[in-house]
Amino acid sequence: MTAVLLSVKPVYADALLAGTKKAEVRRRFPSAAPGTSVFIYASSPVRALVGTLRLDQITRAAPDIVWRDHHHQIEIAEDALTHYLAGRDEAAMLWVSRPNRWGAKIPLQEMREKLRLEPPQSFRYLTDAMVAELHTMRPSERILQSPTTSAGAPFRAASARWR
Repeated sequence: MTAVLLSVKPVYADALLAGTKKAEVRRRFPSAAPGTSVFIYASSPVRALVGTLRLDQITRAAPDIVWRDHHHQIEIAEDALTHYLAGRDEAAMLWVSRPNRWGAKIPLQEMREKLRLEPPQSFRYLTDAMVAELHTMRPSERILQSPTTSAGAPFRAASARWR
């Protein structure tokens, strides 16, 4: 797995891709290597892939610590964060950089038709082949590549195998 697809509310997707939201808070999130490409799916009403980020690190903390120490970096209201993390002893914070808002979004219908991909409730891993297909769908976009994915012939070959 070389990339992660995150479903995010449009207001948070905008903040992440503007670079003002430095971390995305999740109720749970497994491990992912620094440098992993993060594809952002903006949920309803946008319903489209809208850009990429680079995962720098994942940290975990109690919900009250998340708010106390990081509220200025997560761009979410305290009551919304409290409601979202209700019942959790720990939250995952995905620290991201290199925001890249795409000029041309990939609408949900195109995701379904060309990638056979449904947006996840929270997140899902993307294979090298899926990332390669995204590259062919948006060749003019600067799609981030994870450390294990390189550009060029192997990238195009992965795309051909996936089709």
